[in-house]
Amino acid sequence: MAILTQLARYGAACLLTLGLSVPAWAADGLIEQPASAARTFASARVMRTPLFAAQVGSGPRVTTAGIVYLPDGTAAAPPLAFASEPGLGAYRYAANKLGFVSAAYSASVPIIGIGAAFYLGATAELNWSSTTDAFGAADLKLTREASATLQMGSDAAGVTNQMFKGPDRITSDGVGGHLFLGGGRPRGASRGGAVALQSAPPAAAAAAGTLQTVFTADYQNIMAMESFHQPHMVVKNDFTAKALTDGSVNVVFGSPSGIVNYREEQDKTASSWVNTTTGLDISADNTIDDEGVEIYLGNGADTTTGWHIARGSTGACFTVNFTIALIAGTDQFVIGWRQNEAWRDDNVYTGYADWSVVGINNVDGSIFSEGEVAGGGTLQDDSGVNAANGDTRTLKVCLAETTGVPTAYYTTNGSPTFVPITMTNSGTAKTAGIQMNPLISYQQAGGAIDAGIKINWWAITRP
Repeated sequence: MAILTQLARYGAACLLTLGLSVPAWAADGLIEQPASAARTFASARVMRTPLFAAQVGSGPRVTTAGIVYLPDGTAAAPPLAFASEPGLGAYRYAANKLGFVSAAYSASVPIIGIGAAFYLGATAELNWSSTTDAFGAADLKLTREASATLQMGSDAAGVTNQMFKGPDRITSDGVGGHLFLGGGRPRGASRGGAVALQSAPPAAAAAAGTLQTVFTADYQNIMAMESFHQPHMVVKNDFTAKALTDGSVNVVFGSPSGIVNYREEQDKTASSWVNTTTGLDISADNTIDDEGVEIYLGNGADTTTGWHIARGSTGACFTVNFTIALIAGTDQFVIGWRQNEAWRDDNVYTGYADWSVVGINNVDGSIFSEGEVAGGGTLQDDSGVNAANGDTRTLKVCLAETTGVPTAYYTTNGSPTFVPITMTNSGTAKTAGIQMNPLISYQQAGGAIDAGIKINWWAITRP
């Protein structure tokens, strides 16, 4: 077996300096020692051979009590490697950084690195074997799914459920260990980070689902997604039977979003709040021009405490996913935030003092961002995009926590990706100190044209 590689250019003098006899050339071109040979170098001597190989085992070997210096090497040619697999080994990646490579995964960069921290390449996994053999079948894995996203378990046609748990108590009776999840600590007067749970609503056949925040908790609020799959109790705000008359205000109990109010616009024979198997139908009669509804998340009867956010101290995003059958059936379907004040008696959201919305404001499906500050008049920005018949889209409006600056977004039909609207005009900060709540405002365009509006889900989250 070979123990020294390509030392010919140093000559016999180099070997004699190390205390070795001059060996013979083997048939494979390597310098060879007898199978029983072994050499121990004095502790004061140093091996500086740029190319060096040693085998430990029943074959020849080289040992030293001193220091062995290897060349830096590269990922493609690590200086510490194996004869049967020269692409598997270690090399000096950079100052104070050791890289481990495997040509089977990458011949150009390390897959594991050690420096001031422990590093893994994007495709590397942390695997725990189900046996004492580290390379046995793994039943627990940690992988990088995407930027800042850690995943437990492997993607597969048949997935294995995973669990993250606290410690068990043993040997003495008592409670088990608590498991705490926490957001980051703030600095200054800002809030601490929230804890959010996400899940994906059903997707189209053969399409991947998209995660949505369904529950958010911070030190002030608990906010959850409303998907209309649970029963609600709806009564008039005086706790009599829900009303269908113009201007009547009804209250919805049982929503994960808290108390929800809605105000009917125009007399109706059908309610603007109808739970279906596919979402909330707000179409109602669709027989009178400007028939509609304003849905308000909060206590509409209390304009001093029934609010979700206060401009300057808290911020939030309101997101609504909806499906519209016929664009020509509505010239007003918007979602967003408005000041916590008395209802407008004509369902015209532009009558509130401070508000910020995004949505459809014309029978051609134009998507606009709109807003107003302190009753100073409507400010608009056109997204340049029109919704179409049968679209399922998501709209979102966020209000920044400290500045009160709004941002508005929309998605294309069926897409989970938000597109921001350039808010040159409507991006003005809201009035400091005011209280604001989410709203949805819908009006029918006229005649017997049914827009077929359904709200699939909504969510309040932190920006």
